[in-house]
Amino acid sequence: MALLRGPSCSPGLFTHRKQHSHVCSPGGTRVARLAGLPRRTCTKVVNSCFYSRPSASRVSRPQQFARPLHFGSKLTWSPSRPGTKLAGPHITATIHFHGRRVTIHAALAGVADAATDARTLLQTPVRGNPDLVTGQLDNGLRYVILPNPTPPQRFEAHLEVHAGSVDERANEQGVAHLVEHVTFLGSKRRESLLGTGARANAYTDFHHTVFHVHAPLTNCITRTPMLPQVLEALAEIAFEPQFLPMRIEKERKAVLAEAQMMNNIDYRIDCQLLTYLHAENNLGCRFPIGKTEQVKTWEHSVVQNFWKKWYFPANVTLYVVGDLDRSNEEVKALIHAAFGKFQAGSIEDHGLTATALLNCSRGAAGLLSSSSSADGNGNGNSARSGNGNGVGSSNGNGTAAAVTADIPVAVVPDEIIPASAPGNSNWKDHIVINGDSSNILGEGVIAANSNGWKLRHPVRPPVIHKHGCGAMQPGEAPAAVSNFRHPLLQHFMLTVFCKLPVYSLKAHTDLKYSFMVRTILAAFQFRMNQRYVRADPPFLGIDLDISDSGREGCCVATLTITAQPIYWEQTIKVAVEEIRRLQRFGLTASEVERYTLSMLRDSAQLAQQANSIPHINSLDFIMESLALGHTIMNHSDAHEALEAVAATTTLEDVNALAASMLTFASDVGREEEMLEVAAQPETEGKFAKPGPTRATSIVACMPAYIDQYGDTVTVGGGVMKHSSGGMGASGHLDADEINLEELEAQSKEVDALQDMQAPAGAISFDVSAEQIIKALASPDLDNIEPYPDVELPDHLVDPEVIEQRYQELQPRFVPLDGELNLVPAAAPAAVSESVARPPTNAETGITQRRLSNGIRINYRWAHAMHSGTDGKCRMRIELAT
Repeated sequence: MALLRGPSCSPGLFTHRKQHSHVCSPGGTRVARLAGLPRRTCTKVVNSCFYSRPSASRVSRPQQFARPLHFGSKLTWSPSRPGTKLAGPHITATIHFHGRRVTIHAALAGVADAATDARTLLQTPVRGNPDLVTGQLDNGLRYVILPNPTPPQRFEAHLEVHAGSVDERANEQGVAHLVEHVTFLGSKRRESLLGTGARANAYTDFHHTVFHVHAPLTNCITRTPMLPQVLEALAEIAFEPQFLPMRIEKERKAVLAEAQMMNNIDYRIDCQLLTYLHAENNLGCRFPIGKTEQVKTWEHSVVQNFWKKWYFPANVTLYVVGDLDRSNEEVKALIHAAFGKFQAGSIEDHGLTATALLNCSRGAAGLLSSSSSADGNGNGNSARSGNGNGVGSSNGNGTAAAVTADIPVAVVPDEIIPASAPGNSNWKDHIVINGDSSNILGEGVIAANSNGWKLRHPVRPPVIHKHGCGAMQPGEAPAAVSNFRHPLLQHFMLTVFCKLPVYSLKAHTDLKYSFMVRTILAAFQFRMNQRYVRADPPFLGIDLDISDSGREGCCVATLTITAQPIYWEQTIKVAVEEIRRLQRFGLTASEVERYTLSMLRDSAQLAQQANSIPHINSLDFIMESLALGHTIMNHSDAHEALEAVAATTTLEDVNALAASMLTFASDVGREEEMLEVAAQPETEGKFAKPGPTRATSIVACMPAYIDQYGDTVTVGGGVMKHSSGGMGASGHLDADEINLEELEAQSKEVDALQDMQAPAGAISFDVSAEQIIKALASPDLDNIEPYPDVELPDHLVDPEVIEQRYQELQPRFVPLDGELNLVPAAAPAAVSESVARPPTNAETGITQRRLSNGIRINYRWAHAMHSGTDGKCRMRIELAT
């Protein structure tokens, strides 16, 4: 579920633009990787005359582990530190020690007093991944190829149809999911993949339907290559389905069963959040699972017509990522062979001709117009009239809408959808995001060019968002609080939303923006953790999140507050107090420096582990990045770019962004006042893009009843079960094993709980919207102090002291048996390796050793199970008492 945006296993380095900060109670605490444990990496931004103090021991004892370089403290300079900036040029360097291998990344940071150099860097486009291959067939189908070595001898092939629940009309809610079931499970070639070592599945979401196969390079039965077989199966699923009546009825039953199984409290909370978050468009009412009362009644033609409308080559993107056993050109040839045989989609498939479209009269505003219309506001209010004769109409956005047999079509000018020519490989550079009235076609409208060829919609998903930034519109009121009470809820949860445009990552300035947002969230997370461990806190969780979402087509900033019902007001005040502190005073210099070093360490490690990222992670990252219009970078280039933008990032830059991004939660009810403050000459430079933000929706979810002590009252006997399905419809049930009547009966029991009377001894818990707004806007929280700036030392123990002790003690390994005083105090070479290092236990893989001070060490080599553990070790020290 996109609203629960936690740290994802994404292979991208900030290009995924997913930022997250979280704090919760013990046992569930998640610490973001931004504040991860120290690694053998040091990063400094230093003056060009930096030096490192030479160490004789480093030369004379090559067996020792290398130690981080230590720069002279008097010469150290960082752009995040206040005060006079030293003359440059400056270098930012990351030095990573991995065993005996040392990796150094360095980038010129420019001259401290030459802002022109920084501006030039930030305006420079980031470098795309040269290994990423994109192309387009003559029929409009797009494809993406990326060789990826992990896991070896396997690959992923995903077919993305750019049609989901948001494309359904009011009487089609759930049909996208049903079409997915029928096309996927009805494919004979998909069945041929069973037993070959391949795994296949499908899912439907708001903005797309995806069919995916994870397969070995070689069929384990026939010993033939799997890639051609997989591509042929995906082609049949999408473009050659058989809509057999028996299959439709079977999958109708399965879809209805899934809807009943998802009807749990988590799903209902998600529905409430999405309903109010996207109240102005179809994302708030077109959920992928659909409406069961509609699914039960559709004629078979409804299912087939939805497929015919949206499943055409130009509306499909194929992704092939893996340890491919052939060249990219050979993969392209296989794609052409499997998918090039299908004709491009045409409006003639729906009984309309290009001539009929061109016969539409041109109105005074330069738009095609007639008496019938299709609303182009993206909110699902499509009005149609006519008798299917191809009469066109103006929809107010530069396109022409026509109606044929209840199917509206819009002629889209070439300038709205660039790079749509067959065979074009640069389509990824022209993806349109942040839809408006000029490029959103309306509910269920087919896009076509003047020749009658069907096109992918200009914007996915095709909706218009109300953003919480910029000038307030006439009559715009502050966001109101929407309450959701339910007897099965256990905690009070308040969510403050702010929808923002997506800033596609194209240039270094976009990377800098993402880098600064992550810095802000890391600081908030750390501060909330400090408040949690400092005393007995009133809150269960306080979560700040800023995420771009391809499935929603926008960026969503979210403050989520979770508390025991009795402490709801105190928890809101804690969250607002800390977010106001961060908005008013910003980060401290040491915070910016600390999180910069942490992110650069993680970046360096990710670049080093690039070849160990699994196919599925790489593919998911590519799909999400393309949906958001981001430039996809390889990890080495991304790391170098991050180092470069980090050197240009100042404390003032970060705090100006914090002042803008956090006002949606820090100043509820003061929206106009904050816009006026930002417009004053004396605050110039104090607010960064996008300017002061404001809440676009506020949702409170709370239990219906509590007891006399303020604890929640458990009701329902556990009827409603929790699941991890989220909002997307995925996986497939066997209809022959489903007891639909039983599932529907359970669902009705859950529905009845909503209106149940208060249990014996229970008290109604109902916090009003006015009370919540009063707590969010409390003036009592204005008297706050800045966060103290605490500088952390570079070392807990001076390196020279450590070196001196090393020379004095001469630590070494000694035999496991015998008294320590019998071991001669000699050089390490005096004790033979065979004596000091006994053989490894064959059964456990554990090696036992003993240091000369008596400490025993047990260790075992372990291969990393996934990319996140490469190059790391886990150590535990036990003291016998």
